[in-house]
Amino acid sequence: MPALDGHVSAAAVLSWLARGKAYSRKTFHDEAAGWLRDNRAPELARTMFAKAAVGAGDSSMAPAGITVGAWSDAARTVSAFFRIWNDAAFIRLPFNARVGLVTGTAVGSTVPEGKSVPVSKVVLGNVLLSPTRVAALCVVTDSLLFAIDAAGQSVFNRELLSVISSAVDAAFIADISAGITPTASTSPLADLRALFAGVAADDMPRFYFIAHPTTCALASTLPTAKSGVAFAASGALGGELAAIPLLASTGAPVGNLYLVDAAAIAAAAEAPTVEASSAATIQMDTTPTMASDVPTGVASLVSMFQTNSVAILANCVYSVEKLRANAVAIVSGISTTTWPAV
Repeated sequence: MPALDGHVSAAAVLSWLARGKAYSRKTFHDEAAGWLRDNRAPELARTMFAKAAVGAGDSSMAPAGITVGAWSDAARTVSAFFRIWNDAAFIRLPFNARVGLVTGTAVGSTVPEGKSVPVSKVVLGNVLLSPTRVAALCVVTDSLLFAIDAAGQSVFNRELLSVISSAVDAAFIADISAGITPTASTSPLADLRALFAGVAADDMPRFYFIAHPTTCALASTLPTAKSGVAFAASGALGGELAAIPLLASTGAPVGNLYLVDAAAIAAAAEAPTVEASSAATIQMDTTPTMASDVPTGVASLVSMFQTNSVAILANCVYSVEKLRANAVAIVSGISTTTWPAV
């Protein structure tokens, strides 16, 4: 993975920070800081951990953290959102700041001798990106969390990176899909034509296809007679469709293919943060029913303390807004029936 300081990725820094916070929940902050130092945790992880213990009114330490640029470097191969962010394809804006943007470009024209010069219409729009928090909860055993050998670090780093990326991508795809009626899949090339017809490019478009890895795998196994050269560079992990990047994302619904003009999407993002708890009681369910506004009793709860486990809560703040309605097009219902292998 690309590095922050020549050898340590942002994902590794975040993983070490999670370990440090988990260790401090089982012992004390100073002991956890010593554990990070003795095990040669990255300097940035140790600095961020030390900063976490400083009071809000204490300015003796400058803020330190992972930048969104460093995180997008690490996550660009597993997250569609952070890949596009890393490519600087979005229109990047700050949170909670109303910004006036030109949403309709000026158009020039040829003026014959003696004729009037037409006035070009420029459409301005106001964009306000409100922060959206995306949370991902990961439960790991102590043996994995504190395994600092190469294998243990690789597994934990990969899983933490994956769960954050999948959660952000799912929210991102849901946001850009709002208000769009998908086109039903009929055949590979017809689907591509429908997507291109559904997205009106501006003068400097930044196109991306996004699909679940299962859909990408279907694309990569299409026979030439049905797909032509448009699908030749596709693969189960992405690649290209019609010479446009194809991003594989587990946050995308299976059977959907998205065409996104990132140049028509405003976005803001921050690098994720992590918290850890060894005393929480977790409902081990991917669709939990518990809620603070409508409390309900749940029988299947697991104690982190009793099971020698740690709950890692990752939070990521981001926001997107389409600058025009036709910035995204969707084809749904892609299957082995519409994209057959023979």
